[in-house]
Amino acid sequence: MIFEMKIVKSTDNELWIDFGYCPLVAAWQKLDCNDEEIARLCDIAMEGDRGIAQSFGGKLELGETISNGHKKCQLRFKK
Repeated sequence: MIFEMKIVKSTDNELWIDFGYCPLVAAWQKLDCNDEEIARLCDIAMEGDRGIAQSFGGKLELGETISNGHKKCQLRFKK
């Protein structure tokens, strides 16, 4: 619930999830990290999601991200 997740698409080969809130970005903003630092920290944090995708023989594709100033993060897991 905290991430305000919305499943946009769910098939045998794809799972598309949009996140409307990121507590990590919010915390980094409170620590006065600049936009470049937040984008880099987000990329590092996404390694976990990339690992999840790999464990299922797939890959993670990112669309818009909150860390880059968008209103949502678009995670697209694909086989």
